[in-house]
Amino acid sequence: LVFAGGESICRLRGGTDVNFSPPLNYMCKTFLPTIRRMGANVEVECQRRGFFPKGGGNVQLQIPRFQGALQPLDIIDKGEVRRVEATLHATKPLKDADAGQVLDVVRRTLAGIATHSHAEFS
Repeated sequence: LVFAGGESICRLRGGTDVNFSPPLNYMCKTFLPTIRRMGANVEVECQRRGFFPKGGGNVQLQIPRFQGALQPLDIIDKGEVRRVEATLHATKPLKDADAGQVLDVVRRTLAGIATHSHAEFS
């Protein structure tokens, strides 16, 4: 859609976080920042998450008119991990104590990966 020749707006419905597919957060936190560095300004708005088997997710993509070519990236050297973020989603409300326990475990795990880490429920 980046090369469609005009603006594109897509409303997508279904699963945002399902087995054997990258979750929506991967697209928002990893793919989109990378493609933006290449010159494409794609925006994503998640109105509702959808999980297998029910689905029910609702996402809107907005891709403005793009002219020219994407800029190449040099990502041969991966560098050191400086920051790790985790966003947790639950399909049903958790008790505060349960949510706190889950966050504590995730935060302890992330602390061993990078000097700066952050975990939260969305």
